[in-house]
Order: sequence, then structure tokens, then C-alpha cells
Amino acid sequence: MTKAGNCRAVQLGSGMGTVLPGIVNVDINSSTNPDVVCDLDAKAFPFRNDSFDMIVAISLLEHLNDFFAAMGEI
Repeated sequence: MTKAGNCRAVQLGSGMGTVLPGIVNVDINSSTNPDVVCDLDAKAFPFRNDSFDMIVAISLLEHLNDFFAAMGEI
């Protein structure tokens, strides 16, 4: 997967072996070496509104406790 030009992108739930270059990678597990360690079940993600132009969330949503809250943050 590649991002377009100057697109600001984040991958939520980067997990094992899926850290993407040039994208802010977020995961709850620090051993996956994400750029940001964060529990995505938290009520608010640690980013300002409109921080990213593209959000990658591959095989993530089914692992969250509150799908609707996560979608509200996204």
C-alpha cells in the first residue's frame, strides 16, 4: 500500500508485520514498534481533529469493544 503525495496518513491497529512506511502507525502493543502506542478503545484518539487525510484500518474494527465510538473518532 502506498499513500498519495503529501497525504497525511495513519494506520490504526498496525499489528505484527504490517507497519507501513511513511504513515503514522498506531497499535496498543508496543512490541509491534508502532509510532504511537494507544488503546483504540479509549474514548478519544490522541490526535487533533482533521490531522489525517487518509485512515487505514485493516482488520481492526472487529477487535474493538465499541465499534460506534471508534467510528465516531475516525
